[in-house]
Amino acid sequence: IIQKRTAGDKAALKTAIAEYVSRYPDDAKLEPYLAEYVGILYADKQYGEVITSSTMYLQKYPNGAKKADVIYHMGMAGMETGNCQLATISFKELKKLDANRAKDALDLAQTKCK
Repeated sequence: IIQKRTAGDKAALKTAIAEYVSRYPDDAKLEPYLAEYVGILYADKQYGEVITSSTMYLQKYPNGAKKADVIYHMGMAGMETGNCQLATISFKELKKLDANRAKDALDLAQTKCK
């Protein structure tokens, strides 16, 4: 994974992380890779996979170091798929961790979800 990240090949990195997650789902080193995977999926507009991977991350790492980023991407994916309830719940949860980013995201959700 580190090799793929260093090479800058996002597609190869995404594949490497997905393989790592499936092979070693209980590995303690998985947490930062899974969070990075969520971000890559979001950038690739794979919103259903963002929601699935975010849910996995939050279940495995309820106090994870990248929890705020994962919740943000989950909320944005919810908004992009028209799931305003998921977006609102995610951004309200994000507010507990990052009030500034949550405010902007909630404002955007309120505009898009009318």
